[in-house]
Amino acid sequence: MDPKELGTVNSDLMTGRYGGAGASAAWKTVMDLYYQDRMEEAYQFALSLGAGDSAFGTRIYRMVEAEYRSREFGEIRELGEILRIEAPKGMPHEGWEFFENAVNEEFAEDCRRLGYEPTERVLVSLMIPESDAPWTPYRHGFCVDKEPYDKVCLPLGLMGDARQFRSALRHEFAHIVNLNLAQGYMGSWMEEAIAMRMGDDFDIRYVDQIKQGAPIWMEPKMLSDTFSGDRRGETQESVWWAYQQAGSIGRYLAEQKGELSLGDLARAFSNNSLLQDLTMRVTGQSAEDEALKEVFGLREKDVFSEALLWTMDQ
Repeated sequence: MDPKELGTVNSDLMTGRYGGAGASAAWKTVMDLYYQDRMEEAYQFALSLGAGDSAFGTRIYRMVEAEYRSREFGEIRELGEILRIEAPKGMPHEGWEFFENAVNEEFAEDCRRLGYEPTERVLVSLMIPESDAPWTPYRHGFCVDKEPYDKVCLPLGLMGDARQFRSALRHEFAHIVNLNLAQGYMGSWMEEAIAMRMGDDFDIRYVDQIKQGAPIWMEPKMLSDTFSGDRRGETQESVWWAYQQAGSIGRYLAEQKGELSLGDLARAFSNNSLLQDLTMRVTGQSAEDEALKEVFGLREKDVFSEALLWTMDQ
């Protein structure tokens, strides 16, 4: 397909996630197509642009390429009104059966634990092995808000470990629940705190390291920046510490009022009145502060302090 034939895409569908591409209208068009999951068109357009000297262009290209290849060699199956799955066409019957059961069961489990009644459609896509490479962004799995559905991508190879695969599904499904309940207002550290709790993938070795003073207990902004900021210069260990700290905070919050309170926390981001929003802006109160106070009666900084003490007491 000639990229010139793609035309323009409604700019209202753009999101701010990849604002660094703002200097290039062409890359914006690629991202428009990406967020509509029109992967062949997005890939062909990106291919025509080339990355040039832009590290950001390379990142977008690799991300689009990975999902396009999965679409090119994949098959999509409907599991009902909400769930769809995508996997390589040649995957054995038993693989499809396991995939279908795991997606149905773990999505239902997250919805139950967080008290969420799903309305938005979800596509779970298995990334083909060739995309599981160091240059692929978020190669270990991610969730993205697309139209006309939310999309979860996981590496095909993860299916070799049933426990880990199911844990990864619950982690990513938690992001979908947070996204829809909080309407995109929730910060990165809280997103990961709830997702780590749902995935049940907290590593208890982190507690010993905290007690020995090895990792830094990060403040909210620093913790969120580790997840959503520029990770260049970050070590694999420091990113692991960030996920474990978030996981520890998620465990602490769940211990206070149960897991359903984590769903209530997500809802607290989107249930404010116009007066509440105005008051927050005037007083400089963060969305996290307001939501935590509504559900737990604690401010953000208090949650971090209390969670650290709770973790060291484990």
